[in-house]
Amino acid sequence: MSEQAEVVGALEEAKIINLFEWAGRIAYGRVFQDFDEEAGHDQAIVGSLGYKYLINLLDRAGGCGKYALPEGTSPEAGLDLLRAGITDEAFDDMPPFTPGSIIRSNFNGSPGWASGNIRWLLQSYNFGEIDRISWSQKSETKRRVAQHPSSEDPNALFTLADLGLEEEGLVEDLDFTGKTLVLAHAFDRATGSFEMYLGRSRETVSRGDTPWHWRHLVAFGGPGAVPLGTMDETPDLPGTPASSDVEDTPVRLRPLQDTQIREQN
Repeated sequence: MSEQAEVVGALEEAKIINLFEWAGRIAYGRVFQDFDEEAGHDQAIVGSLGYKYLINLLDRAGGCGKYALPEGTSPEAGLDLLRAGITDEAFDDMPPFTPGSIIRSNFNGSPGWASGNIRWLLQSYNFGEIDRISWSQKSETKRRVAQHPSSEDPNALFTLADLGLEEEGLVEDLDFTGKTLVLAHAFDRATGSFEMYLGRSRETVSRGDTPWHWRHLVAFGGPGAVPLGTMDETPDLPGTPASSDVEDTPVRLRPLQDTQIREQN
């Protein structure tokens, strides 16, 4: 069985694919609601909003981060926290998970989550250009992940054994032993469509090389992907949609170009 079939099968059984579908739909439904080109919003705003919303939703559904309950606390005790900032419809659609079945597993400062021995990190890209990602232009974390050799790559210069690595895991992260993958997400601000792929990234050497050992479409949708009028345009999460009925304030974008911004781009 290929790694792709093994991973997708395991994540389908664990309902993680359902989580990706839910998080993508809710996050980018809200991005579409918030985006306002007339207010000066651009692709950087889209990337930042999508990144933040996805982190919130993955933490929320997985009971991670601020949504993690103290040991011994009943799940019912955290319902108020889970409902805060989310509509009833989004909450009702949220896939249920046993506490601890999804954990936060950050890598090199990049937000990550793990289910069993499968971890995923977030990465945005231009809509429709999943095969044009250049990992050399991404963060150090994503470059490291892409440089990790795959046991299934017949063209690899070195095997895992040659490099002294285990079959699974990244040598830089001693707290996690498993497969580190990328959950790539994109949004078309013109149509409101989104798409998400999960895959094992691959460092490219020359033009025309694929940036993936393998990739699998795990979610897509949005107003541009369904018949007009069948999409509920009510924003689901989180907080209150941005309003243009406020006084203009100065916005400085340059300070946003820190490690976290590089992670989302």
